Amino acid sequence: MIERYAKTAMSRLFTVKEQWATALQVEVAAVVARAQLGQITDEDRDAVLRGVPQEITDEIVAQISEREAKIDHDVAAFVDVMQSYIDHDASRWFHYGLTSADITDTALCLRLTEAADLLIGEAYELLSALCVRAREFADVPTAGRTHGQHAEVITFGVRLANWAFMVERSIDTLVQARDEIAVGKLSGACGTYSNIDPEVENIVCGELGLRPITATQVVPRDLHANLVYACVRLGGAIGHISFNLRIMASTEYGEVEEGRRPEQKGSSAMPHKRNPIKGEQLDGLARVLRGNLVSSLEEVELLFERDISHSAPERIVLADTLILCHYMTVTMVTVLSRLVVKPARMQLNIDRGLGLMYTQTVLTSLIDQGMLRDDAYRLVQSLAYQAIEENRPFRELLNESTEVMLTSDELDTIFDQSRLLAHVGDIIDRLPA
Repeated sequence: MIERYAKTAMSRLFTVKEQWATALQVEVAAVVARAQLGQITDEDRDAVLRGVPQEITDEIVAQISEREAKIDHDVAAFVDVMQSYIDHDASRWFHYGLTSADITDTALCLRLTEAADLLIGEAYELLSALCVRAREFADVPTAGRTHGQHAEVITFGVRLANWAFMVERSIDTLVQARDEIAVGKLSGACGTYSNIDPEVENIVCGELGLRPITATQVVPRDLHANLVYACVRLGGAIGHISFNLRIMASTEYGEVEEGRRPEQKGSSAMPHKRNPIKGEQLDGLARVLRGNLVSSLEEVELLFERDISHSAPERIVLADTLILCHYMTVTMVTVLSRLVVKPARMQLNIDRGLGLMYTQTVLTSLIDQGMLRDDAYRLVQSLAYQAIEENRPFRELLNESTEVMLTSDELDTIFDQSRLLAHVGDIIDRLPA
């Protein structure tokens, strides 16, 4: 992921240093577990613990890379370098009975679990931000739109609430995916524990906060794909919010505006511009996430007990997806907290609708009077189209119609905006506390 869209808290989990640091954590845990089971001596365990680096430094990363350039195997290079630090014959117990994926997959799942926890935390911040603003604008009317056209009056709080529920469902998916990916395996070359005691796996996974999983040589990649999907679902919710906010910020709507710093410039050429740049950015980045899902799903299909066709794309996709989704979530929280909302403009846009947002209520009122539904529909439709073509208030045409038998008081009730919003409180009350 390019630095522009990376936050340190997440991106650090996908550095080469962290890759080898977590790999070392797994290797050391395996040595300790074998000593606990009496398979190696405490003296040998202590020799390994004293010898291995306490921290993976840039110098050590360079040593591993240099060794890999010679032997063309990254994990074997890592093992060789780590063993060189153990000035004792106990170095023979480092990586004993294990295969590369035992270490790399368990270490990867450890980092993915931490990444998911970080993302879940930020997603809850996003949910909170949406709930706060939904309650703030619970009673602010705005034009409900279907197919891009005026439908019925809603409130901006209801719109925000629906976005909040979408994010809440995304969090549920993310939590489930996080629990699935919190696994580890130390079961050897084909997953049969041929050269390692299954109890070593149990102890190591317990120490790392992971759950042992039945695997081949590798942890099944459907788990990784599910985590990517969870990120894509959250990113899709953010993209949906961004898309709608930037439409609402367009000149013709003018209902919201992204918060701006005093020194901010909207255009290099046109000083008046107040472009919804973050909304456009986040909407665009959501597309990148969706593309990553395709690659991740492809990685589920491996040959027999394993091949490494998943390895190269996953080095890109997993890191990019978690880093990008984290950036999008953090950024959307900022967008929402700074969002300038314009209730007067929202009401003006409602008023520009000529009263057509009340057509359904007129329809049901005519049916209540005994008119057949299709007859009532065609009557209301013809008057509505006339209002549009002549740019006249819909109620005015209802008053003039000899076929519409509704009194002035009845029309007052029908065109009472507050009546359409009577149940808004029920929707807002469903928001999480």
